[in-house]
Amino acid sequence: MNRPFTYISLLLLWISINACGLKNASESSKEIVEGINIDTSLILENLQLIDPEDELVSVISEPLITYRRTYCFGMCPVFKSSISQEGLVSYEGINFVDKMGKYEAMLAAAQIDSIIQRIHDVNYFGLDSIYDNEYVMDLPSIISSVNLERKSHSIQDRYEGPKELKKLYKELDDTFAALEWKPANEIE
Repeated sequence: MNRPFTYISLLLLWISINACGLKNASESSKEIVEGINIDTSLILENLQLIDPEDELVSVISEPLITYRRTYCFGMCPVFKSSISQEGLVSYEGINFVDKMGKYEAMLAAAQIDSIIQRIHDVNYFGLDSIYDNEYVMDLPSIISSVNLERKSHSIQDRYEGPKELKKLYKELDDTFAALEWKPANEIE
């Protein structure tokens, strides 16, 4: 008898025997899950007890804005940043930036309002998600996302994004340049 044929036959036999065991395991797992009863009224009751001003809730909330610039083959600035709903700016300088490492700063209410107004002015939620040209190489991307008024939208701008969007990036850059940065976790 041909050896490869024998090995293949034994392998197929082993798979078919073990597949039956997997089917039984899957069915028993399904029975366990179906047997779990969740009292949704308790969950809803507990959710109503959560204070939206609670620190824990604010920590796990989505950032108002994330804004980052990516690598290129040259000396492009590379960083990541986010602005919380409360105005805490977290920044990580990665390459070719003045501030290398992790820093934090607080925005004033007027600065947050100005940025939110710029988001509305550029019609951020109406813009495309990607501005790119696969035939153009060695360009960094600017990747941003906004979570505002129960809406979320992300944009990857690598090539020929709208001029209005560039105005938002400039406002963020100018705002960041004016902030008093402290090493991360030293903010009060």
